[in-house]
Formats: sequence, structure tokens, C-alpha cells
Amino acid sequence: METMLNIRETNPVTEVHRFVCEDEFGAMMSCVYEAWRWGNRGFPVELAVENEDNYRLFCVEHRVEYDEERAKKVIRSIRAKISESAFQLVYDCAMSAYPEKVQVIYDFLRIGFLRGASSVDCLTEEAVMRIVEIARRVGNEAHRFIQFARFSRLPEGILCSLIEPRSNVLTMIAPHFSDRLISENWMIVDKKRRLALLHQADSPWYLRSLSEEEFQRVLSFDRDREDYADLWRTFFDHVAIEQRRNPRCQSNFMPKWYRTNMTEFRS
Repeated sequence: METMLNIRETNPVTEVHRFVCEDEFGAMMSCVYEAWRWGNRGFPVELAVENEDNYRLFCVEHRVEYDEERAKKVIRSIRAKISESAFQLVYDCAMSAYPEKVQVIYDFLRIGFLRGASSVDCLTEEAVMRIVEIARRVGNEAHRFIQFARFSRLPEGILCSLIEPRSNVLTMIAPHFSDRLISENWMIVDKKRRLALLHQADSPWYLRSLSEEEFQRVLSFDRDREDYADLWRTFFDHVAIEQRRNPRCQSNFMPKWYRTNMTEFRS
């Protein structure tokens, strides 16, 4: 429940105000906007994504809802007053699974709005180093899923791929597949977040959440595609050369947790 406070009744030195939002980019930008207002008035602030495991005692908690206008103001300010590269860092960090990502974004922006475009190169600053490292990991994960995503053709002729990424990479891999499968009907489903990336032939892609019923239907398609998986496993076994097997090297290029939804690794 959002706490409504009279600012004059709080102690700006000792009272920590904690701003909590949904794990969604617009909500995070709204959270940054609200925390910034309080921070500029001298109040210690913390930011966090809503999670049942990250409750904290002895602070005043504010539940921040998505506000389109405030989110747009933050995005415009980042692009105009810092740089487009800074915005990309912020976006990539927001897509990560890192639990403290909103705080990392806020700390980076405190430096960014002070130093401008040069802030993205200030790697001696801890806040800059952290956001660059998180963004790099997210980018690497997105690149891996571009390589490892596998599609099955459903009875309706729709190509379907189910993935379980740690980070929310759907919007990052969308341009690649929409460019290469431009004349196909396809969807990529993030099973962890119940999000679907949908593309109709010769049309733009879009993102939407799946209802429980829709999600279960997708899972039923996944369970029924064993013939397709068998084909991939057969191909994989035939091209493998036993004398050149190197599990350690293979794991470096293809970590085991990526293999969950790869048809050639299904048992």
C-alpha cells in the first residue's frame, strides 16, 4: 500500500524512503522520476523492483505505479541531456534479472545528468562500471539466444520457439528474427515471464503478455513436437565426431542452462 506522507513531518537525515515498482521498463522510469523528486529535497532514497524476497524494515515504502508522462520525461531527459548510448545502457540494465537494477540505474543517472555524454566512459565510477557490466551481460545473453533459439512448425504453419532467458531479451532479439523471417508467421515465448513476441508475415512484430489459458496452449504445442525434436537429435548425433568431443569447450560456447529449450539436447 502506498504511504502518503507530509514531507515536513519526516526527518530528511535519518528517514529512508524506498520506492518500489513493477519489473517493467515504464514503471522503472516512473520510479526514477518519483525518487528523484524526493532525493533532490534531501531525503535518502532507495529504489527496488517489487519482489516478495526484497522487503526491508525501518523505511518508508512508496509503491510507484506506471505513469506514462513521467516515464517519457525521464527517457527524453536521458537522451537529450546525456546521450543515446546512456539510454541504451539504462534500457539493457532494466531488462536484466539483477535484483538491484533500478538502484543501479538511479545511481548512474545521478552521474549522467551531472557529467553529460562523457559519463558513459567514466568507468572509475562504481555506478558507471556496474551498469556497463550488467548491460554487457544482458547483451551477451541476447546474442546467445539469437544463436540458440529453435523453432518448431505448428500445424497451422506458425513457427514457434520457447525460451527461458534469465534476462528479458525478447525486444532485443526481435529485430534479428523479424529481419530474417520477415515473410513467416512466428512467435517466441518467454516461459519464465509468460511474454510472447509475435510476428505476422510481412508486418511489424509486437509484444504481449499471455493469459494462463494461452500459456497452457503454448505448452501443449511444446509437448506434442517430439517428432521434430527427434529429427534434430538424429542430425546432431550424426554430425558429432567422437574423437573430437570436448565437453568443457562445448560448455564455454554453449552453457548448459541455454540447452533447456534446444531440441537437439532434449532427452
